[in-house]
Amino acid sequence: MKTNLTSIVSTAIGCLFILSLASCLNQQQAALTPEQLLETYKDSAFLAIDGDLYNPELIWGEVHIYLPAFNRLFRHSHIENNQIVLDVTSGKQVRISENIFEYVRESFELQNKTARETKRKIKRLNSGYAWENQTKSKSLSKTDSGIVLKRGEHPQNFIKLSKLYNNIPSGNHLSDYINFKYSDMQGNGVGDVSIYATMNALEYLGKGFENYFPSYYCCNACAYQSSFKCEFNIVTDYSYNIYTENNIDVSYSSIRNPNRLPLVTIKHIKLYTIFEEYYS
Repeated sequence: MKTNLTSIVSTAIGCLFILSLASCLNQQQAALTPEQLLETYKDSAFLAIDGDLYNPELIWGEVHIYLPAFNRLFRHSHIENNQIVLDVTSGKQVRISENIFEYVRESFELQNKTARETKRKIKRLNSGYAWENQTKSKSLSKTDSGIVLKRGEHPQNFIKLSKLYNNIPSGNHLSDYINFKYSDMQGNGVGDVSIYATMNALEYLGKGFENYFPSYYCCNACAYQSSFKCEFNIVTDYSYNIYTENNIDVSYSSIRNPNRLPLVTIKHIKLYTIFEEYYS
């Protein structure tokens, strides 16, 4: 599983590079009527992804579809009174599936809500929306950076990334807190760009956790630049999605970048404190 996802994300980072070179295509376009939108995209390929976009393996595996779809929405959005406004009301208008439309729309609304509550300023980048200024965390500081993720150290990685999700300030670069250079993402100068594992909680926590399969995921989205710090690694928002499967509540908690791709995802983050009690 880890090898497959690494291969997927390596290809995906190449896709980010190509799209960044064509950033002129992502510039805001004047608002069009619904009829004009339909006419604009009538000959464009319909872009769709089946499944839960909060699953990092799925969205990164389909990033060649997701990013062009995101960019169709991004081109038809703008900032007004420090709020992201979408000039599109459905995926149909720009020939993308409704689940992609809702995923992006909800992420914009999440950033808008944060802006209203904190009075922070939203800014537009080539790749998406971020924040004008960084924020600080009382629990994490850049002097605490240097989180190193090692393959095979699954409980420890799960604990480190869960703590990061709960405390990392938005507007900062992920590389301010994760030491990508010495984490097991090495190769070709910057590395196999992700580290990922799914655990059987029964094996690690014992009876009572038979039906839980927590996982963690982290990637360096700047790998194509032979770098660790670029706008693709800027922390923009935090998503939390939960659903029920086989009578178990399954959650995905993600740290996302300006184009809403997950940089860090923890499945079953509620097990964090239990893992910490066992393994810290």
